[in-house]
Amino acid sequence: TPTVRRFAAVLALIGLSACTDYRPRGVSAHDAWLRPTTPGATSAALYVRIDNHSPVSDALVDGSAPPCMVLSVHVTTTDSSGVAVMGEPTAHATEIAPGGRLDLQPQGLHLMCYGLAGALVSGDSFDVTLHFREAGSVVVRAVVDDR
Repeated sequence: TPTVRRFAAVLALIGLSACTDYRPRGVSAHDAWLRPTTPGATSAALYVRIDNHSPVSDALVDGSAPPCMVLSVHVTTTDSSGVAVMGEPTAHATEIAPGGRLDLQPQGLHLMCYGLAGALVSGDSFDVTLHFREAGSVVVRAVVDDR
C-alpha cells in the first residue's frame, strides 16, 4: 500500500542519515583549564583548545566566567633579555581559519582572568563562556588542574 511504502522510505532515509559521517558545525572548545592559585591571588591564566568547524574564518574576542570580573585575551612573549612579558595580542592573533585550531596555552595566547572572587583550588570547575566574532557564545567547562 502507499502508506507502507512511504513509511519504508522514511525508515530508509533515517537509516542513511544515521550512517552519515557527523561533523560538528561552528566553533567548539574543549580541554579548558587553569592552575590553582594561592589565597589572595587576584588573577589567573585560562587555557583552552578551540576548533573552527565552519566554512568561514572566526576569531576569539573575549570571555566571561563566574570567578572572574574580567576575562580577556592576552599573550606572553619573551623580550630580548629573556624576560616573559604579558600584553595584548595583535589584531589577528585570535583568528581561526575555516577547519583550523587555536590553542591557548602557557607561554603564549591565553585568557586572563582578573578580579578573582576567591582562590582557585585543584579539582574545582566552572563554565566559561567564550565570545566569538562570528559564532557568538560557546560554553566550555574549565577545570582547575596543576599541570
